[in-house]
Amino acid sequence: MSSILLNLRCRLGTIFPGLAARLNYLRRLHRWPSLRHPQTLNEKIQWLKFNGDNKAIAPLADKYAVRSFVESRGLGAILVPLLGKWDSVEDFRKAWPSLPAPFVLKTNNSCKTIIIVKDKVSADLDAVCSMLGKWLSDRTTWGMFVEPHYKYIEPCIIAETFLEEEGPAARLSSSLIDYKIWCFNGRTECLWVCANRSEEGLDMSCYDTGWNEHPERLVYSSHFRKPEKSLPRPEGLEKMLECASILSKGFPQVRVDFYCIGGKVYFGEMTFTSNGGCMPYFTDEYQHELGSLCELT
Repeated sequence: MSSILLNLRCRLGTIFPGLAARLNYLRRLHRWPSLRHPQTLNEKIQWLKFNGDNKAIAPLADKYAVRSFVESRGLGAILVPLLGKWDSVEDFRKAWPSLPAPFVLKTNNSCKTIIIVKDKVSADLDAVCSMLGKWLSDRTTWGMFVEPHYKYIEPCIIAETFLEEEGPAARLSSSLIDYKIWCFNGRTECLWVCANRSEEGLDMSCYDTGWNEHPERLVYSSHFRKPEKSLPRPEGLEKMLECASILSKGFPQVRVDFYCIGGKVYFGEMTFTSNGGCMPYFTDEYQHELGSLCELT
C-alpha cells in the first residue's frame, strides 16, 4: 500500500470513524457488519469500538502504561525487563550509549513499530532516530483500522530486553512464538499461536486450553499459513492461562499475549481490537462461537 493511500485511510478513519470501520470490514471480510445486533466476535469488537469505554482501556493497550496494570494484579514477575522510557527522540539519543545490546525498541501506541538492535556498532543511529521520530509524531495511525482507544495514548519510546527462542521451539520457529490467548471476562477460551513470522506472513495454529489442536477453526491463506508441524506443549502453558485469566477479568473480551522462553513466561501485550475487528483467520462458525462468549452491556 502506498504511503499516500495509507495516509488517506488513516485520515478517513479519524474524520469518519463509523463509515471507515464499516468499509474496512467490507474490504477485509467481504460483507457488511451487523452492529445493531452483533453476533460474531468481529462484530462485537466493532460494536465495542463505538460503545465501550475507550479511555478506560487505553492505558492497557499502551505498551508502557500496561506494565503498571500487570504489576497491580500481582504479575510483575512476568514483565519483560525494561531498559528505558523516553518521551522524545532527543532524550533517547542521549541514552543510546548506555543501552546494553541486544534490545528491542518500541513506541507504545501502535503495532508493528518495533526495531530490534542486536549490535549497536553496526546500527544506524540516525536512521533509528528518524524512524522513532516518525512514529512518535503520527497521531492518526489509530484511524487505519479505527481503533479509537489508541488516540488517548500519549506516545513514548521504550526499550526492553531482547528475547529469543531456545530449545526445541527454536528449531520450529525463526521468530518468537506468540501465544495469544482469547479471554472473556476472566475465562480463557483458546490460544491462537503464531510462529515463523516475517513480512510475508506467519504460521498459525489454534489450540484449546488443554493444548489440543483445532485446525478446523481456522481459515488459511498465503499470509496466514498452516504450519508443517504441530508445536510442542509449552512448559509454561498453565502459567500463561492463569495470568491471562487474572488480567482479563472485568473485560468482555481481550486477547492477552505471552512468550515462553525455556519455561519462563513473559507478558507481551493486551489487545482489545485484534486485527481491527476484521479477523479473517477464524471460520464463521468459530467466530459465532467466540462471539457468544462476549457479553455486551
